[in-house]
Amino acid sequence: MDFRQLEVFMAVVELSSFSHAGEKLYLSQPTVSAHISALEKELQVPLVIRSTREVYASEAGERLYEYAARLLRLREEAVEEISGRGALQQGTINIAASTIPAKHLLPELISGFLREHQGLRFNIIPCDSSMVSSILISGEAKIGMSGAVIGSELCRHYPIARDKLVLIAPDNEHFARLAEDESPFEALLGEPFIMRPTGSGTRYEFEQYLNRSGYTRPLHVVAEMADTEAIKNSVAAGLGISVISERAASDAAQRGLLRIFPLPGGGERTLYLLRRKKDRLSERERMFCAYVLSRVEKI
Repeated sequence: MDFRQLEVFMAVVELSSFSHAGEKLYLSQPTVSAHISALEKELQVPLVIRSTREVYASEAGERLYEYAARLLRLREEAVEEISGRGALQQGTINIAASTIPAKHLLPELISGFLREHQGLRFNIIPCDSSMVSSILISGEAKIGMSGAVIGSELCRHYPIARDKLVLIAPDNEHFARLAEDESPFEALLGEPFIMRPTGSGTRYEFEQYLNRSGYTRPLHVVAEMADTEAIKNSVAAGLGISVISERAASDAAQRGLLRIFPLPGGGERTLYLLRRKKDRLSERERMFCAYVLSRVEKI
């Protein structure tokens, strides 16, 4: 048994695929199969269950996975310790992030983290909330940030910040009169809407909010837009109203371009840090996650 065999075994378990493990490690599928077969022959027990529909660890494989993760982590720590922890001062941290965390959380978090680890680089992979877990499962990134819990149960979600959804409208006389009503929400639901695409955490949470509140009337959607700035500009131009994060709306509202209407009951939601349950993070990735979690309630 050697470290390379364990790396291959862990990749097969994490990606549930011999071919995807080979792509990740730049190995052919026969080479991946040979490594797994050699491990199974040495340990005299099946480690990976292969079927026509899926690949997953056997009971013995689950136990080996835990040992393998500890062994490889210990090797990494030994190299970093003996080499003066130089590995922590270089390299790239990939993060899959949906719109609001990417624009309103990560700049401050990365800036603070890099003050202590100046040699590191960050690669932000923009996506909507529904895609964050898929990117983690594919191995393209090991850390994610999302505005909703959408997707695979293979990922852990750690609450890191609170957010609030609000309705935004043009700052004109019509909406100024609506703002004087005690309960303008019913009237607002009859306005033309600009929505984020399906898969957006903002749209998902707003639809869940409407369901919880008992609002069943279909919205009159005149456009779907992925970019929050485009939505704000379109609302300011009078195309319709929309629902976005209060974090994203406040600047335009302060400049008199938009009028904000709170959602009855608050419209609060949680923003999350994600990681795949079985992923083995590098030391720099673990340190960044620890830094983010240490900032909970401070953002």
